[in-house]
Amino acid sequence: MSRRRLRVAVPPHVASLTEDSGHGKLWSHVLGQLRRSAKVEIRDPGASSRRGRRAPDVWLLDGHAGPPFDALAGTPVVAEVHEASWANPALRRYLDPAFGELMAARTQATMEVAAHVITLSRSARDEVVEAFGLDPARVHAVLLGVDQECFRPGLPGGRELVAAAGGGVHRPYVLFVVVVHPRKNLEAVRDALESLAQRGFGHVLAVVGGDPADRPDSRELQRAARAELPGAPGRIVFVEHPSEPELAALMAGADALCLPSFWEGFGLPALEAMACGTPVVVSDRGSLPEVVGDCGLVIEPTAAAVEQALASVLSEPGRAERLGAAGRARAEQLTWERTAAGWLEVLELAAEAGE
Repeated sequence: MSRRRLRVAVPPHVASLTEDSGHGKLWSHVLGQLRRSAKVEIRDPGASSRRGRRAPDVWLLDGHAGPPFDALAGTPVVAEVHEASWANPALRRYLDPAFGELMAARTQATMEVAAHVITLSRSARDEVVEAFGLDPARVHAVLLGVDQECFRPGLPGGRELVAAAGGGVHRPYVLFVVVVHPRKNLEAVRDALESLAQRGFGHVLAVVGGDPADRPDSRELQRAARAELPGAPGRIVFVEHPSEPELAALMAGADALCLPSFWEGFGLPALEAMACGTPVVVSDRGSLPEVVGDCGLVIEPTAAAVEQALASVLSEPGRAERLGAAGRARAEQLTWERTAAGWLEVLELAAEAGE
């Protein structure tokens, strides 16, 4: 006898997300994979259920979206939570206070209705358990995946994209892919590139960085990020809104990707760069050591440490090649199919307990 397909209800806002952000990539890929083995239905958790409509087996919610939850009606709930950085005193100072309060309230409300919680890494799991006082058995870490067909070694066009953005024809570059936010520590990368330029390295810093979600006005952050490096003009290039194939080309063409964040719930750009065979330099904070393992350079998030790590990668082709190959092998283990299978296990666990 065949196994009945699980009926999973998801809110319209997550079902409509596209791959132009890390949040969108997560939901787009996971829901696409879940549809292969479960019946995914789009429902509004804030609307009353229509009479006669069969209830789902389980709800799957964005844990940061918050109420209303009028239509849940006793159905088991699984919520995905990126992190709880606003609860960490060392990170709170980087966030807009109003945004932190809003996220805390929304996530707390969702935790109160969730039977189980999915996080993106073990470090995020520990953070969420502590922040909300949850039973660790209810919180499950499932690493994200990467699109192996899109992000792969040898893709052409990266240097051309950097040149078109003002970086100069065929100049080598270091890549920084993340929103322009103090928590992401772009300042350390800028300082490191300034020192490397003084040492004779010809690399430009190519930045793919949009506005952060936690503040209404990020113009000052963007101005500081785009400012010329003292004594090294022409070394900062912003590549605006690349498509997914263009982003993959940028990663494949970079001599290194650098992500020295003060905290990441996962750090998807690092994994995507590893899938392209590009050496990665990341901080030793949050989930980044967990994602990268020994397949990249894991350092303290200081300008001096970033400079030293980048210098070793940029000046030692053999080391860069070894790191790139190791990163590629690591990324091949982390697929979206694997991620969706982990989520499905949690959904089934919640549904079985609610029967």
